Amino acid sequence: MKKLARIVTGITILVFASTSFAYSHVFWLSTIKYSNFNNISKKLYVDPALKKSEYKAILDLIYEAKERIRNKYGSFGASPVIVITATAKNARKYGLGVFPAKAFALPWEEYVVVSNQTHSLDLLSHELMHAQMREVLGYWRYRKIPTWFDEGVAMQVDYRERYKVEYKSFSPQEMDRVKKLDSPALFWTEARREIYQFVQSNQECK
Repeated sequence: MKKLARIVTGITILVFASTSFAYSHVFWLSTIKYSNFNNISKKLYVDPALKKSEYKAILDLIYEAKERIRNKYGSFGASPVIVITATAKNARKYGLGVFPAKAFALPWEEYVVVSNQTHSLDLLSHELMHAQMREVLGYWRYRKIPTWFDEGVAMQVDYRERYKVEYKSFSPQEMDRVKKLDSPALFWTEARREIYQFVQSNQECK
């Protein structure tokens, strides 16, 4: 029994440690206001590695991204915490990893994290659209919508050329296959360019 108890305890510790590591960005995002990031505007935090001369360009980009969403959907009412990173270390710390930007929907807050090294109007508009969806639907309803649909809506304000494709080029079989990617776990295992091309064109035809 003692041996079994030690095994169970060991497994529990490993699971807890791995989970804590995988979701450490949630802790850091939740405590961003106590970090050394500069709070330059309401709910906007920028990496201390960024120069003050860069702040205006960041603020202008956020304004343009929100305007693009307003022009497409009529309004923008979300107020996510926006975190702008400037180093690979902070990108990893706040959940980006190798991605240039991400939106994190948590029960108590929405966070949009963007790497200043790779930011663009398309990228920021895309991630802010996820925040707007969460604002409109509420956290629990937002978590229930299919991931391919969530990405399709966000793609409507993301004009990156590589995602453009003619809707008719997708076969019915491919459409059915992609629509089954309804959870983040399923979607992100196949989130190649053609998948985004599908969700973009599928939303445009509605």
